[in-house]
Amino acid sequence: MKDFIIISVIALVILVGLVVGGSVFISNDNSELNLLEDVEKPATRETSSGARSKLSSSKSPILNKSSKSNKKKSQMATKKANQAAKQYAISLANKNKAKLQNDKLNRLKLTPEHLLIETSDIKGEHTIAGHVLNLKTNNPLSLVKVSLYTEVGQFIQRVRTNNSGRFELKNVPIKGVHLMISKKDFVKLKIKHYNAEKFKLHLLEKLDPGIFVKGTVISKKSEIKLINANIQVYKGRSIVKTGIKTDQQGNFEIKGLPKGKLELIFSKSGYSSGAIHLELNQEDVLDLTARLEQSSTLEIEVLTDVEYKEIPSISVYYDNSFKAKQYERSVLSQHNNKNIYLIHGIEGNFNLIRIHATGFIFPDPKSLKLIPGEKGKIIFNLTSGWKINCVVLDDKGKVLPDVNVKVFEFMGIGRSRRENILKGTFVSDENGAFEVSGISKGQVELVVESTVYKRVNKKVLIDSISMPPIELILTADSFFDGSVKNSKGEAIDVHQVRFTPVNANGKFDPTRNRPRFEGSLKLGHFKMSGVVEGSYKVSITARKYKALILSNYLIKPDQKTDEFILKDGLTVTGIIRNKKGVGLVDTSVWFTRKEKKDKFQHKTKTDSNGFYLLESLESGKKYNVFAQASGYVMTETSLEVTPETNELDLILEKKKFFTGIVYDASTKSPIQHFQIKLLGPFGRGLIQDSSQKFNVANGQFSMPVSAESFTVILTSTGYADIVLKNRTLNNLNDEYFLMRGGSIYFTVKLKDTLASMKRIVLSKMKDVDSDKDRKTVLTNQQGIANFKGLMPGHYYYRIRNIKGYANYNGELIVTPNEPLNEVVQMIKGFILKGRLIYSDDNRPVKSGEVYLDFDIYNNRPMKKYINQDGFFEFPNVIPGDHIVKIKYGTLVNKLYAKEKSINVTVPNTVSRDGVFMMDTIEVD
Repeated sequence: MKDFIIISVIALVILVGLVVGGSVFISNDNSELNLLEDVEKPATRETSSGARSKLSSSKSPILNKSSKSNKKKSQMATKKANQAAKQYAISLANKNKAKLQNDKLNRLKLTPEHLLIETSDIKGEHTIAGHVLNLKTNNPLSLVKVSLYTEVGQFIQRVRTNNSGRFELKNVPIKGVHLMISKKDFVKLKIKHYNAEKFKLHLLEKLDPGIFVKGTVISKKSEIKLINANIQVYKGRSIVKTGIKTDQQGNFEIKGLPKGKLELIFSKSGYSSGAIHLELNQEDVLDLTARLEQSSTLEIEVLTDVEYKEIPSISVYYDNSFKAKQYERSVLSQHNNKNIYLIHGIEGNFNLIRIHATGFIFPDPKSLKLIPGEKGKIIFNLTSGWKINCVVLDDKGKVLPDVNVKVFEFMGIGRSRRENILKGTFVSDENGAFEVSGISKGQVELVVESTVYKRVNKKVLIDSISMPPIELILTADSFFDGSVKNSKGEAIDVHQVRFTPVNANGKFDPTRNRPRFEGSLKLGHFKMSGVVEGSYKVSITARKYKALILSNYLIKPDQKTDEFILKDGLTVTGIIRNKKGVGLVDTSVWFTRKEKKDKFQHKTKTDSNGFYLLESLESGKKYNVFAQASGYVMTETSLEVTPETNELDLILEKKKFFTGIVYDASTKSPIQHFQIKLLGPFGRGLIQDSSQKFNVANGQFSMPVSAESFTVILTSTGYADIVLKNRTLNNLNDEYFLMRGGSIYFTVKLKDTLASMKRIVLSKMKDVDSDKDRKTVLTNQQGIANFKGLMPGHYYYRIRNIKGYANYNGELIVTPNEPLNEVVQMIKGFILKGRLIYSDDNRPVKSGEVYLDFDIYNNRPMKKYINQDGFFEFPNVIPGDHIVKIKYGTLVNKLYAKEKSINVTVPNTVSRDGVFMMDTIEVD
């Protein structure tokens, strides 16, 4: 009984020690080690050892009272108790460790208490460090994006994890930020309302690989699998995944989807959009099928109340939308003198469809019901509207030219405020006047937003065809006077000054008007109108001086003047505008040296004014200048930079569209499936080449054009490719007829193997090298090369530079429809060597040219040069008879004075090294 009591007390003491030790380990808030590292440490073993040490050093009062005769039994009991305690401690430690690991594996994200804040030297800022793991495998994840945002979603900074999954964010504000952790094919992780005062430990986050969804998109009517269909995944109103497309079999795969309710949106040109709602748990979805209905085509025909008048484009408003969509006149209109507009891919029914054409009154709206996949038609009758005359004056009665006025017309019954439609922007002429046509009876609104004058908003009721001119009275705005000097304090001639209103972050502030540069009254002076209190980005340019750029210049209350200092140097600045004079934001501007056309040496972008600045240009050099903005045609010019150069302004034109119809040349019927690629004239680095696939029953296409001239490549399966060079914006609408094409499958064989990765050149000309339209294809691993979309006819091909094999030239005839299989067995080739010496003293001929044969497929025979020892050699020479022509002697006008021809026969077998050495050639 006593032994049992002793063992029980010992076990109780050890158990208490374990619990206390375990508690210290689990709740150690002051630890600065990663939780993973804590798990790997044998903390429970140290605890059990410590408990055992304390137990052995203490004296039990029960043992002290035991008799001497029981001492031996007590020692044995103590030994057994120690062993039992050790086994129990190890078992308990392993259970605690497994439980902690299991808790981490099953947790999507830990609480904010698992974030360590390391105080930095900057007051009020900290550092966040941590690791990111795969939730399912527990392995560290590299290249994970860890981003920091403000509470309103403004980006602060971003880092990526290293190979061990570790990241570190420095200089983090104490409060008011969100943390986002993301990686492709994993579910995004967000930690909101981070507060540094609550975080104690390192961040140990687990990214969930998410759920896998796989499926197919097909046509509902024909069951055809749809290629390049677009898929977007939504969770509520947020986009979870985008940019997903179906493959050549109509299949798609989506990885890293979160659990919960999701909506998959499917879309494709020529089809109505479709949606599938999913509620994902843990299991993957592998058999999803989306069926899309073919969308309809709407034909709008516009009739006018006057003799036929071409209307280039119309604005269309659907239902209650007051954002117009622009449609250009169809190419079909050219054949029958009608204003027809074809709208492809239209979906659903509309209660109201309205249109607007410049110079005409808004017609009554029409309703529309469409049958999926079929064509609908609406006819609108337009009536020429009234004309109103307007004049712009200042508050002293002086006419004001070059003032932009926006005119809005109210559309619909009731003419509510939300239904005002922009009729257009008009500019006053030298008499301050402008005219607006196509106005209907009712209310119009005229808006003037000027940097010189205060904003004017005037509403006028149009109730008569003979109304008096409408007057717009403008009041002058505030002015700012500045003085500009060089570093010596001398007044300098100001070229241009710009003040752009910016907010606290240095971004353009659209709530304030842009001040206007009014010019200079004297040397070193400038005047700006419309300058009010607040921050501005200031740019001042003067010839022979570097431009002065102040990113955040503060105008104080009642400040009317200031002084600015410019340094010596060379700067090129300018403004990129459209034809209406509006500066184009984010326009790319390149300056490249004239003699180095393909290498961009200087590149920049315009700011919110359309203003750009480039320094470090070389004086006395001529540059090619390119400018391209989204939606505009690329513009090219040149500029010779001199010390006097200061500004280069450019005007860009809106993109036009390359349109037409593609027909089968034999049947004259439209081709439904085809692809068009547009190539820019300056190469891929300068202009983005565009490619688009079409699936249209009527063979019509329309593609935006971003260059003055371009190359068109038109392809369709089973047809010969068409290449149209030097197309311009003057010949956009046209008809294109494709002929049935052929194809060639080359199989290239060597002696014991197939020739992989070898180049085959195909041409319609015998002189393959001089054919700029020649085609080149590499053989695959099986030695096969395929040429598709070939125009029927005679072709020449060439295979060269295969080590140990003779160059091969051949010819063949391509016929439509049936592919041609051409097997080429390469013949062993040799090295032909020779040496030239002078016959009188056996000296080597030290310079000259040697030509081998005259190739019937190539106007240029193989050419080599004689080295200092008189030797020359030709590789890959075929056995048989050849002619060697030698040119040597004194150079006269870059031509050798002497010439000699020699016949040579290369045998089928030569030396082991594959070299056939000619007899020494003696020359005079």
